[in-house]
Order: sequence, then C-alpha cells, then structure tokens
Amino acid sequence: MVVLPNTNDGLPDLLKSLCKDKGISSILSSNFTDTSIHLYLPKFKLKEGSAISLVGYLQKMGMREAFCPGSANFTNMSESSNFCIGDILHKAILEVDERGAVAAAATSVEVINLSLCESEEPDEEFRVDHPFFISIIWNNTVPVFLGHVVAPTE
Repeated sequence: MVVLPNTNDGLPDLLKSLCKDKGISSILSSNFTDTSIHLYLPKFKLKEGSAISLVGYLQKMGMREAFCPGSANFTNMSESSNFCIGDILHKAILEVDERGAVAAAATSVEVINLSLCESEEPDEEFRVDHPFFISIIWNNTVPVFLGHVVAPTE
C-alpha cells in the first residue's frame, strides 16, 4: 500500500494522522475496488539504522519469564536450565526496484511481485513523485512492514 500526500511537504502531517487511533486500520477497512493503473514508483531501499530490541514489547505482551534468570523454562530445548533470554533484536529491510519488492526481517524473507497482470490498458496513472508512506499488508488486514520514503534512490 502506498499513501501519497496531496502536497510535496505533506508527509509529516500524513504520518501524524496515521499514528492516531485507527489511522492505518481505517484505511485498511475502507472499501477499495481493483483498478488497473500505470504505477510510477521510484526505486528505494528502507533499512533501520540499527537493530531494535523487542524485549520490552514482548514483556508488555506477557512474555516475562523467558527473560528472568531462575524463572525461564527451556527444558524442552536444552538439558541445561541455567539460562534465560538476554535480548531479542529485530532489523528489517525493504527494497523496491523494477523487478518488485523484497522485504526481509531478521531471518525471514518474503518476495512480493508488484506488477499487475496486463489484461487491459490502464486508464489511470499513479505517479509517486514526492515523499510517501508505504506498507506491506498481509491478508488485506495486517500491516507487516511500515515505512516512509523521503528521498528515493533515483
């Protein structure tokens, strides 16, 4: 999903509105129709500067014992019971070029073909020519990658 602000300098306001309650989910719950278009999307590569720790997020979701010495129980994985998880790091990359998109997160890789089947000549044109928001959506409901592009690579 590509969300292009109406103006060249509209990305900060767009990001603020997407961060509010139901920002992205309101877009995903909208009724869209399939339309054939000419898409002009610049090449770009998004990557985090460094890996982020997931420990705090996982603890807030209820996964606490795995990080506590003496409480962690990994007996099904190891004969030793004298360890716990110190940190879990995550790093994601999204690269888009004329062949499609490659999204990689930690050790999993998903390749997504952005080209549409050419059944008829598209009537509409969508030209992404200034800063924009991008998301990869799984099953039309779950955003698995979110990012924004300020300066594409060409």
